[in-house]
Amino acid sequence: MNNPYTDAIQSEEGYRQQAEHLGVTGEHADRLLRRALADAREAPDTNPYELAYLQLVADMNQNPK
Repeated sequence: MNNPYTDAIQSEEGYRQQAEHLGVTGEHADRLLRRALADAREAPDTNPYELAYLQLVADMNQNPK
């Protein structure tokens, strides 16, 4: 991807840092990461941390604080 945020998310630590930056911590971030890890098993070329982050962003856009 050509997005500096998603390009930086290559590990669980990077994902959690970006989630915290968005103001999302705890259960919601964990749930999305677990779902993304499961989805990535079915699509090996998928980065689960980027997938979880993109879902966090989508959730934030649907339900802004």
